[in-house]
Amino acid sequence: MKIERLLHDIIQFIVYLSIIGLIFLPIINSISLIACSALSIIYAWSYKKKVITIKSLEILAPTAGVFFIYFYGSFYSENIDQIADIMVKRLPLLFVPLILIVVNSQRPNFLIKFLNLLIGVILLLGLLNFMSNVIFDTDITNIPRSYLGMYYCGALIINYMIQSKIKQKISIHFLLLIFILSTPAKAPILIFLLVSMLLIYRELNLMKFIILASSIFISTFILINYHEDTKNRFLKLIHDSDYIRKRNWEHSLLAIKDNIYFGVGTGDGLTKLNEYRDKSWLEYYLNYNTHNQYLEIILTHGIFGLLLFLILLAISLNFAIKHHKKFYFIILLIFAIEFIIEVYLARQHGVTFYSYMLTIGLLKNE
Repeated sequence: MKIERLLHDIIQFIVYLSIIGLIFLPIINSISLIACSALSIIYAWSYKKKVITIKSLEILAPTAGVFFIYFYGSFYSENIDQIADIMVKRLPLLFVPLILIVVNSQRPNFLIKFLNLLIGVILLLGLLNFMSNVIFDTDITNIPRSYLGMYYCGALIINYMIQSKIKQKISIHFLLLIFILSTPAKAPILIFLLVSMLLIYRELNLMKFIILASSIFISTFILINYHEDTKNRFLKLIHDSDYIRKRNWEHSLLAIKDNIYFGVGTGDGLTKLNEYRDKSWLEYYLNYNTHNQYLEIILTHGIFGLLLFLILLAISLNFAIKHHKKFYFIILLIFAIEFIIEVYLARQHGVTFYSYMLTIGLLKNE
């Protein structure tokens, strides 16, 4: 019994370590998740814990299905040298739900501790990023702004999941608003505002909702005008000058036409895309991907891969609606929108956070 408890404590500690690794050092995150998965399987097998249930399969399916898309695409990929590294970065899609299911099944209070640590680490990251960008005019976090922005959106949802007092929720809400507006990522800022309205609407009566919503939008306007980089990016959006993204999508569609059914294979999308670009273009020089998760999937895995991806998303949304899981629905919604303008599952930061958020949304009782 003591050994069982010790093994479970070790798994739980490594899970907490993986959160810190996700934010500050991805290699720690990778090692932690692999170690946790191995220990979780040993734990479940050694002590005959019933882990594979209908409920656990429902939790595992949304992310494991995405892993399967990448996995079957690896069989006809020509990018043999890098395929192992690419697939390792996709392992959180399998490991994260498995680990959280095992730990949460034995420790009823684990999920609350996990969520508190996750939001605490994101707030610390936000403070460091705010100080480095606004005060010292440098970047010490080295996390792409779109990923950073989605961390803040996720933290906002977690805030309303775990906080019981409305004053605490609103205080953290405005702190996250300051952090995301100092990160010039247009789409996550707009997603943050959408999520804000959805979350406060379900918390407050109509008059309080109008007052708080007005305060959020006024604060947003003031802070955007204060932060020059964020203001300039929104001015470019208003004046329709994001020509690189549009050109990127146009040439992505050209590349897709040649491999419409099964795509070019996992990891081969960029090579194929560069064949259609002028070598003088910025997106060729900087090796930009499609900047659209849906286009990326159809480019690398074809129409069948995209169809499977959309089916997984549709089933998950239907599950959220059917079981009245409002937080899970909002989590799915923000990623579905973010996928339109970013290949969010291209980096380990995105893959792991996506896996965390979907699993949390399914595990958390409402």
